[in-house]
Amino acid sequence: MMKSRITVSALAALGVLLLVAILAYVILAVELGLGTYQPGDTTREGTVSLPDLQSSAVAITGPPTAPASTLGATPTASANSPSAHEPAGAISPTPGGATGLSPTPSGTTGLSPTPGGTTEFPPTPTRTSTPSAGSTPTSPSDPQPGLPLRAAFYYPWFPQAWTQSGIFPYTNFAPSLGFYDSGDQNVIRQHVAAMQYGNLQAGIASWWGQDHHTDRRMPTILSATAGTSFHWSVYYEPEGQGDPGLSQITADLTYLRDRYGTDPHYLRIDGRFVVFVYADASDRCSMADRWEQANTVNAYVVLKVFSGYRSCASQPDGWHQYGPAVAADAQGTFSYSISPGFWKVGESPRLSRDLERWNRNIRDMIASGADFQLITTFNEWGEGTSVESAREWESASGYGAYLDALHNNGGAHPTATRTAPPPATTPAPTRTPPPGAVLFSAAGDHGATSRTDSTLSRMSELGLQFHLALGDLSYDDRTPESAWCDYIKSALGASFPFQLVVGNHEEDSRVDGFIRNFAACLPDRMGAVGDYATEYYFDVSDLLRVILIAADLKVDGVSYEYVPGNPHYQWLADTIDDARARGIPWVVVGMHKVCVSMGNKPCEVGDDLMDLLIDQKRVDLILMAHDHDYQRSKQLTCSDVASYSAACVADDGADGQYTKGTGTVIVIAGMFGGGGFTSVDTGDPEAGYFAAWMGGNGTCRPACTAVDRGIVRYIVTATSLSAELFTNSGDFRDSFTIR
Repeated sequence: MMKSRITVSALAALGVLLLVAILAYVILAVELGLGTYQPGDTTREGTVSLPDLQSSAVAITGPPTAPASTLGATPTASANSPSAHEPAGAISPTPGGATGLSPTPSGTTGLSPTPGGTTEFPPTPTRTSTPSAGSTPTSPSDPQPGLPLRAAFYYPWFPQAWTQSGIFPYTNFAPSLGFYDSGDQNVIRQHVAAMQYGNLQAGIASWWGQDHHTDRRMPTILSATAGTSFHWSVYYEPEGQGDPGLSQITADLTYLRDRYGTDPHYLRIDGRFVVFVYADASDRCSMADRWEQANTVNAYVVLKVFSGYRSCASQPDGWHQYGPAVAADAQGTFSYSISPGFWKVGESPRLSRDLERWNRNIRDMIASGADFQLITTFNEWGEGTSVESAREWESASGYGAYLDALHNNGGAHPTATRTAPPPATTPAPTRTPPPGAVLFSAAGDHGATSRTDSTLSRMSELGLQFHLALGDLSYDDRTPESAWCDYIKSALGASFPFQLVVGNHEEDSRVDGFIRNFAACLPDRMGAVGDYATEYYFDVSDLLRVILIAADLKVDGVSYEYVPGNPHYQWLADTIDDARARGIPWVVVGMHKVCVSMGNKPCEVGDDLMDLLIDQKRVDLILMAHDHDYQRSKQLTCSDVASYSAACVADDGADGQYTKGTGTVIVIAGMFGGGGFTSVDTGDPEAGYFAAWMGGNGTCRPACTAVDRGIVRYIVTATSLSAELFTNSGDFRDSFTIR
């Protein structure tokens, strides 16, 4: 009996051990077969390969199993314009948002076995890029978000991308912030607040190369993020334009590391700065090889997927998909991407917006547990993939329905209330309402220096429709006049409207050329009425009359003096009156020389002219140059030259807001790039007429630590005229609105 009891006990123990072994084996097999990522490993196991579908876009519309399906959806793309991230060859979504791969009742994707009757598993890719000895994980001294990470693709290419292919605005929607400038810190702060509201931890900013305007925006983006827990990476776009060589990739990665990679708000994983990389339709494993070889700076590289990427010998740190014409895309534990819709300008929608589907996609994305949970996109307005708020989906929170859904992690009933963004430290950003707005710039004293080069480059970024060149053109930096014209046209285009008015350097004295010769090679392109380049006007969209005059200058023996009884004075008065009679809401008068100024020039255009423009006609805006600085006046109802009268001030302009019709604002901007940078004098008796200024002596209001040349951009609508100073460097800022 004792022997029998021992045998039974032994058998029972053996059975328990066998059961434990079987369970352990099953758990291991499941983890390997479903691609579970082991944090300490450098491999991702058991990825299902679909050789017959590798070039197709696959949308996951049913709830995934846990972990999520690892379908290799790989639509390819080409990128040849600012609105470039468009998947080529993607399967058009079915009405339900899928591609025809229907989920099975159990929630899987119903994959068919290969002809041999089994599901194919390719070789397990091995990461060959490993952290250096100096790399460290996230620590209190470098607070960084961990994985999984929720991030959105972000586009800092506005306002220039608001106009494409001759279309303005280049979007089918109306952004709630208007047609903004991506370089405005207040806009960036509002964007960061919106993304954080949507539980996003990082933005992936489109980056087109060193010194491209998307690169020049990065310091502003990073500094505007100060005081938040938000982080930024870049989306390396040159790979979508071709095959950058090893030296270019290495140079770019080195540049990104040295310039941005150590910033507190740049995204790092295990101490390594993160770079997402776009791809073109032809990219294959050779791309992964190039990036592995070129990455000598230990960047954390996340490549865009392509056909066969899992079988490449060279494996980056991560993979992602960019295919926003598909509602959802799963790339195993590497990434999971979702898109709210895709409606590119000039096309029918490829992916219609559906909030119910969007909420479901959010829940599926979270359930996937993927390292990178990506939103395509925050603000790619040209392709209509934005989750940023627009009038079409505004909500009570102020952030819009798509960010509400992200805030609630796909919950069916958002209950969010708005969290206010950080307070602005500069005037609110100028906004362009929907179609019909007029965008132009104005400045004088141009030259052809490196400073001029920078200003011309800045102009090309601002979506301008024309420029008012307020005299003093070449400074003989390029001769003859035609050479300077060629210089301007090479920067802005041969047909860009660069509207001239004479300065004292181009009058009959011909100090630096003659205005008629400049006008011959930079002719009128705005339908001028009058004598182009000396005394003329043009109207724009029934919104704006621009009048340009040669005050206190002589051309072809004609002296342009504006005194009562003089034909020039009468012409100007009649031209202003005609604009009012025609119902044109805005009247702007421009000239080279000044009168009221805290710079070093006296009143040369005369009291009578100022009395006509301010006291009698109350024109909205007077534009001047000549003083090589920047000055913006208070809103004036009169002006006493050589003294200050508080009775002449209708609005002190301290808040940058003026009421239309109550007075005139003067802007002096003789700082395009030619000649010296002159001082402003706060002790000048006329200084009391001014609300803001920037002089070459570093005297600024608001305060600044560095000054530079630049231009003023104006945005005109039926109800507002907004202006913003754009300097090429430095930290002085000024803007105002008349409404």
